[in-house]
Amino acid sequence: MSLLDWLPFLFQPAQARALLPYVRALRSRDPHVRVHAAQVLAAASNPAKEGALRRNLKERDPSVLIEILHAFTTITQPRTVHDLLIIAASHRTSTVRAAAEAALRTTSGPTAIKALVRVLTHDHYPAVLVARILHELGPSAKTPILQHVGNLMRWPDKRVRTSLSRVLEGYEALQDADVVFTYLLITFVSNELSGLELDNVKRKAKDLLLHGYVYDGPLVDCLMLWQTGPLLAERLQTAGWIPQDDEQQVHFWVAKRDARRLLGDWCRTEAVLLNDLESSRYENCEGATYSLIGLGKEEHLGRLITMLETKGRKEMAETFLNSGHAALSEAARLWACRHGHYIHYGRGGQAVRWKAFR
Repeated sequence: MSLLDWLPFLFQPAQARALLPYVRALRSRDPHVRVHAAQVLAAASNPAKEGALRRNLKERDPSVLIEILHAFTTITQPRTVHDLLIIAASHRTSTVRAAAEAALRTTSGPTAIKALVRVLTHDHYPAVLVARILHELGPSAKTPILQHVGNLMRWPDKRVRTSLSRVLEGYEALQDADVVFTYLLITFVSNELSGLELDNVKRKAKDLLLHGYVYDGPLVDCLMLWQTGPLLAERLQTAGWIPQDDEQQVHFWVAKRDARRLLGDWCRTEAVLLNDLESSRYENCEGATYSLIGLGKEEHLGRLITMLETKGRKEMAETFLNSGHAALSEAARLWACRHGHYIHYGRGGQAVRWKAFR
């Protein structure tokens, strides 16, 4: 038994340390012993077993692997989520794939659920499978979905959006801000989902947005979402909303694509956008990057390329490639080569070209 298997049990009560022989038995040469060990661990409730089980997910015998997967009773670690997703998506045996998906349904805790939501933004994970699991997790997945609504709204697969919309639809108690986010997710991207039973949510959200309701936290933060920001700015303007500080003012101008005001008050615009480039919130980094491309500010080319190199994703690289600026296109090709991505001219990314705002 490796030190990594033993350490989680070191400071556990004697009852938990009694599981150590069964953790060791998972490495036995006899498959019957490994099956029995997994069955004993399945009945144990100690959270320390998760790491030991995860380190045995490379088991080659399908019947043993199924028992190991059944032994997961609560998944709290993001690494376990990723390893199980790979098995659920690609294992050659259907019963093993089903067992891995069943194990993922035991995901709990904000960190693990957030990891499950985040994988939707990566091409190599099975998005439909993840969306189905999130649907079955129910209310515990609501907050992470809302926190990542900017990425989820851009998801191209209708089946994914359908599952995520049903997750939100199923909540018995939606706060006002939640309803607005739900409306953004469903209406602004998924108009073809009108067959779902979402009329009440849509009606309430429209009423909140169009008749004076403004949520000064998450809703205003969505102004920097590149696709939905313009429509949201229109709704906020209709509701009579007034920006409260420089950041909100510039974000509103960005959402309106108002180059005249952005360039007319360039000192304020530049300060806010450069601050956004350093933000821990990816949507703000992305919005500021695309804004500087649209405004065509040559003096910030170096910062834009650094943004791609440090925080960039495939979509941003394709935006750079199609921006119409030679230096940005070259930076995108180098980034794609280093990260093993294929990026394409004429499709992908966001439709923002150099100096497009002017």
